[in-house]
Amino acid sequence: MAGPSSGLIFWASSDHGLAETGALYAEGLAHLGLGLDRLLLTHARTQADALWAAEQALAVPSACVLCMIAPAPKPLGLTATRRLLLAAEKHDSRCILLRFDPLSASAARLRWSVNAAPSRGADRELGAPSFHARLMRNRAGPIGQSWRLEWKAYERSFHVVEAALDGDLAVSAPDRSAETHIRRAS
Repeated sequence: MAGPSSGLIFWASSDHGLAETGALYAEGLAHLGLGLDRLLLTHARTQADALWAAEQALAVPSACVLCMIAPAPKPLGLTATRRLLLAAEKHDSRCILLRFDPLSASAARLRWSVNAAPSRGADRELGAPSFHARLMRNRAGPIGQSWRLEWKAYERSFHVVEAALDGDLAVSAPDRSAETHIRRAS
Protein backbone atom coordinates (compact mmCIF):
# COMPACT_ATOMS: atom_id res chain seq x y z
CA MET A 1 0.00 0.00 0.00
CA ALA A 2 1.25 3.48 -0.77
CA GLY A 3 2.19 5.76 2.08
CA PRO A 4 0.06 8.57 3.50
CA SER A 5 1.74 11.15 1.26
CA SER A 6 0.67 9.49 -1.99
CA GLY A 7 -2.57 8.34 -3.55
CA LEU A 8 -5.95 9.85 -4.22
CA ILE A 9 -7.90 11.68 -1.51
CA PHE A 10 -11.55 11.70 -2.51
CA TRP A 11 -14.12 13.86 -0.72
CA ALA A 12 -17.83 13.17 -1.29
CA SER A 13 -20.64 15.26 0.13
CA SER A 14 -24.23 16.01 -0.71
CA ASP A 15 -25.58 19.46 -1.48
CA HIS A 16 -27.50 19.29 1.80
CA GLY A 17 -24.31 18.41 3.69
CA LEU A 18 -22.44 21.34 2.19
CA ALA A 19 -25.29 23.66 3.16
CA GLU A 20 -25.10 22.36 6.74
CA THR A 21 -21.32 22.34 7.30
CA GLY A 22 -19.76 24.40 4.52
CA ALA A 23 -17.18 23.58 1.89
CA LEU A 24 -13.55 22.61 2.37
CA TYR A 25 -11.01 25.44 2.65
CA ALA A 26 -8.09 24.83 0.29
CA GLU A 27 -5.60 27.03 2.17
CA GLY A 28 -6.41 25.21 5.41
CA LEU A 29 -5.91 21.82 3.77
CA ALA A 30 -2.56 22.93 2.35
CA HIS A 31 -1.58 24.18 5.83
CA LEU A 32 -2.28 20.68 7.13
CA GLY A 33 0.17 19.28 4.59
CA LEU A 34 -2.30 17.96 2.06
CA GLY A 35 -1.11 18.14 -1.53
CA LEU A 36 -4.08 19.68 -3.31
CA ASP A 37 -3.04 17.89 -6.50
CA ARG A 38 -4.15 14.63 -4.80
CA LEU A 39 -7.59 15.94 -3.81
CA LEU A 40 -10.75 15.23 -5.80
CA LEU A 41 -13.96 16.84 -4.56
CA THR A 42 -17.42 15.71 -5.57
CA HIS A 43 -20.70 17.36 -4.67
CA ALA A 44 -23.67 15.09 -5.14
CA ARG A 45 -27.31 16.05 -5.28
CA THR A 46 -28.34 13.53 -2.57
CA GLN A 47 -26.68 11.59 0.24
CA ALA A 48 -27.31 8.34 -1.66
CA ASP A 49 -25.44 9.77 -4.67
CA ALA A 50 -22.52 10.83 -2.43
CA LEU A 51 -22.34 7.31 -0.95
CA TRP A 52 -22.38 5.79 -4.45
CA ALA A 53 -19.53 8.12 -5.54
CA ALA A 54 -17.54 7.17 -2.41
CA GLU A 55 -18.02 3.47 -3.13
CA GLN A 56 -16.82 3.94 -6.72
CA ALA A 57 -13.74 5.89 -5.56
CA LEU A 58 -12.80 3.05 -3.19
CA ALA A 59 -11.95 0.99 -6.29
CA VAL A 60 -8.80 3.12 -6.70
CA PRO A 61 -6.03 1.20 -4.86
CA SER A 62 -4.60 3.07 -1.86
CA ALA A 63 -7.26 5.78 -2.09
CA CYS A 64 -8.44 7.55 1.02
CA VAL A 65 -12.15 8.27 0.64
CA LEU A 66 -13.98 10.66 2.95
CA CYS A 67 -17.74 10.90 2.83
CA MET A 68 -19.63 13.47 4.87
CA ILE A 69 -22.94 12.28 6.30
CA ALA A 70 -25.31 15.12 7.18
CA PRO A 71 -28.55 14.80 9.15
CA ALA A 72 -31.34 13.50 6.92
CA PRO A 73 -34.90 12.22 7.34
CA LYS A 74 -33.73 8.70 6.48
CA PRO A 75 -30.75 7.67 8.64
CA LEU A 76 -27.66 6.02 7.17
CA GLY A 77 -28.24 2.28 7.21
CA LEU A 78 -26.05 -0.70 8.04
CA THR A 79 -26.20 -1.90 4.43
CA ALA A 80 -24.60 1.29 3.08
CA THR A 81 -21.74 1.17 5.60
CA ARG A 82 -21.20 -2.54 4.94
CA ARG A 83 -20.91 -1.88 1.18
CA LEU A 84 -18.25 0.77 1.84
CA LEU A 85 -16.31 -1.52 4.20
CA LEU A 86 -16.31 -4.39 1.69
CA ALA A 87 -15.22 -2.12 -1.18
CA ALA A 88 -12.37 -0.68 0.92
CA GLU A 89 -11.16 -4.16 1.91
CA LYS A 90 -11.40 -5.47 -1.66
CA HIS A 91 -9.34 -2.65 -3.18
CA ASP A 92 -6.90 -1.99 -0.30
CA SER A 93 -8.20 1.54 0.18
CA ARG A 94 -9.50 3.46 3.21
CA CYS A 95 -12.92 4.95 3.90
CA ILE A 96 -13.73 7.54 6.53
CA LEU A 97 -17.30 8.63 7.21
CA LEU A 98 -17.53 12.09 8.75
CA ARG A 99 -20.84 11.86 10.55
CA PHE A 100 -22.89 14.85 11.60
CA ASP A 101 -26.07 12.79 11.87
CA PRO A 102 -27.36 10.86 14.89
CA LEU A 103 -25.31 7.68 15.08
CA SER A 104 -26.96 4.49 13.93
CA ALA A 105 -25.86 0.94 13.19
CA SER A 106 -22.59 0.80 11.27
CA ALA A 107 -20.20 -1.80 9.89
CA ALA A 108 -17.24 0.43 10.79
CA ARG A 109 -14.26 -1.21 12.44
CA LEU A 110 -13.47 1.94 14.41
CA ARG A 111 -15.63 4.82 15.59
CA TRP A 112 -14.04 8.00 16.87
CA SER A 113 -15.51 11.07 18.50
CA VAL A 114 -13.37 14.13 17.73
CA ASN A 115 -14.11 17.56 19.18
CA ALA A 116 -12.31 20.88 19.47
CA ALA A 117 -10.31 21.36 22.68
CA PRO A 118 -9.04 24.56 24.29
CA SER A 119 -5.79 25.85 22.81
CA ARG A 120 -2.77 26.13 25.12
CA GLY A 121 -1.49 29.46 23.85
CA ALA A 122 0.31 32.04 25.97
CA ASP A 123 -1.73 34.87 27.47
CA ARG A 124 -3.61 36.78 24.77
CA GLU A 125 -2.15 34.59 22.01
CA LEU A 126 -3.53 31.74 19.98
CA GLY A 127 -1.97 28.36 20.53
CA ALA A 128 -1.83 25.33 18.29
CA PRO A 129 -5.18 23.87 17.20
CA SER A 130 -6.20 21.27 19.77
CA PHE A 131 -8.61 18.36 19.63
CA HIS A 132 -10.03 15.78 22.00
CA ALA A 133 -10.22 12.34 20.35
CA ARG A 134 -12.02 9.40 21.97
CA LEU A 135 -12.13 5.85 20.63
CA MET A 136 -15.79 4.82 20.86
CA ARG A 137 -15.69 1.52 18.97
CA ASN A 138 -12.89 -0.87 18.14
CA ARG A 139 -13.61 -4.34 16.80
CA ALA A 140 -10.00 -5.42 17.37
CA GLY A 141 -9.41 -4.26 20.92
CA PRO A 142 -10.23 -1.97 23.81
CA ILE A 143 -12.42 1.12 23.61
CA GLY A 144 -12.86 4.26 25.66
CA GLN A 145 -9.33 5.64 25.49
CA SER A 146 -9.05 9.35 24.86
CA TRP A 147 -6.31 11.72 23.82
CA ARG A 148 -5.82 15.45 23.66
CA LEU A 149 -3.95 16.27 20.45
CA GLU A 150 -2.25 19.41 19.18
CA TRP A 151 -1.49 20.13 15.55
CA LYS A 152 2.13 21.15 14.96
CA ALA A 153 1.98 23.00 11.64
CA TYR A 154 5.72 23.10 10.94
CA GLU A 155 6.08 19.38 11.60
CA ARG A 156 2.75 18.62 9.90
CA SER A 157 1.77 16.14 12.55
CA PHE A 158 -0.35 15.73 15.64
CA HIS A 159 1.28 15.42 19.05
CA VAL A 160 -0.34 13.81 22.07
CA VAL A 161 -0.60 16.43 24.80
CA GLU A 162 -2.51 14.28 27.23
CA ALA A 163 -3.48 10.63 27.13
CA ALA A 164 -6.16 9.45 29.49
CA LEU A 165 -6.45 5.70 29.35
CA ASP A 166 -10.00 5.30 30.54
CA GLY A 167 -12.81 3.04 29.49
CA ASP A 168 -12.63 -0.66 28.65
CA LEU A 169 -9.00 -1.67 28.80
CA ALA A 170 -7.66 -5.08 27.89
CA VAL A 171 -6.74 -7.33 30.78
CA SER A 172 -3.00 -7.49 31.31
CA ALA A 173 -1.30 -10.69 30.24
CA PRO A 174 -0.52 -13.21 32.98
CA ASP A 175 3.07 -13.42 34.19
CA ARG A 176 4.66 -16.29 32.26
CA SER A 177 8.26 -15.74 33.28
CA ALA A 178 10.44 -18.72 34.22
CA GLU A 179 10.85 -17.35 37.78
CA THR A 180 7.08 -17.46 38.31
CA HIS A 181 6.86 -21.07 37.13
CA ILE A 182 9.74 -22.09 39.42
CA ARG A 183 8.08 -20.38 42.39
CA ARG A 184 4.77 -22.14 41.68
CA ALA A 185 6.49 -25.51 41.38
CA SER A 186 8.13 -25.17 44.82
